Amino acid sequence: MVQAIRKRVRVQPGGRVEIQDDALPEGADVEILLFLPETTGDGAPASSPETPTDRSPMPLDEDGLPILAPVPERSGYTLADMIGACPTGRTAEEIDRELRELRDEWD
Repeated sequence: MVQAIRKRVRVQPGGRVEIQDDALPEGADVEILLFLPETTGDGAPASSPETPTDRSPMPLDEDGLPILAPVPERSGYTLADMIGACPTGRTAEEIDRELRELRDEWD
């Protein structure tokens, strides 16, 4: 599982950034993403950086996207029920028929 470490650091002279964290295994290859702060019209930061103590491990998938908790199932509540609950003036059966016709056109 891929994990993320979030740190807020100050850029040093020469554009140098240093990150230290006990969770970083020595010799490991890591990917680093830098997010630059918004700036004002004169190039100054719009807000000052917070203290660099923000460490939030987050599980990520192989593409680097956060892994979200599954949404619990709602038994007895179907997509047709949700569509039928919409105030369209059409029944779930009419909408289902239209969707089948569209799918047939695509095939």
